[in-house]
Amino acid sequence: AYNESNSPMRPPPGRWMEELSILSVDSFKQFMVSLKSRGARMQTLAATVMTFAERSLRELVRDRTGGAAISGRAGDVNQRRRQRETLEGIVGTMPDETTAFPVSFLCCLLRAAIFLDSALAVRGELEQRVAAVLEHAAVDDLLAVGMGYEGERLVDHESVRRIVAEFAEKEKERKGSSLRDAAVRGTASEAMQRVAKTVDLYLAEIATDGDLSISTFTAMAVLIPKSARTHDDDLYRAADIYLK
Repeated sequence: AYNESNSPMRPPPGRWMEELSILSVDSFKQFMVSLKSRGARMQTLAATVMTFAERSLRELVRDRTGGAAISGRAGDVNQRRRQRETLEGIVGTMPDETTAFPVSFLCCLLRAAIFLDSALAVRGELEQRVAAVLEHAAVDDLLAVGMGYEGERLVDHESVRRIVAEFAEKEKERKGSSLRDAAVRGTASEAMQRVAKTVDLYLAEIATDGDLSISTFTAMAVLIPKSARTHDDDLYRAADIYLK
């Protein structure tokens, strides 16, 4: 499981890091192969990926909050294509360990992948990685996934729904029993309870979206077992906002 003590530690600034910032994505992929073959630690690999992503896609991944604002150049077709190729190359170099990266960084990459219309396989890989560390996500992380770069909503609620569904399925497998049985016994894990709180707050935030269908709202709400909600206040509030 993800542990803060195992989170990527940024390598100290140095000549090799300066050179890293000017590498093409193909050269970066070769560099990562070399690091892996030399037995580099997972934290080093993850920190290197994060540094390259933030420098090569600085208009899209400026920080871990997804708070970047794009310039007019980012809307250029050729610029978008180059950014998409870079992002897809970055995802392809990620360490196999699904919990290697902070959830905020992963949500930033997923947001960029949606914006750039990246390959479904790339978006699916990022969704699975977010799901693996979903218990550490804040509401703003999930909101960022469907947010444009000038503050507008992209309204990609399906991506978040798939992430929550993936997390719930893994929880079911980990427990070795169905979510319904778990609900009867009241055995929802602490991770599931944290995710339940985050999802209910997320639903309250998106409930004002006029394009949000009742089926989408309900589909996400029912992914959370009843035993995971210590109280239903947040869900009731989300439903009340939606119905208004």
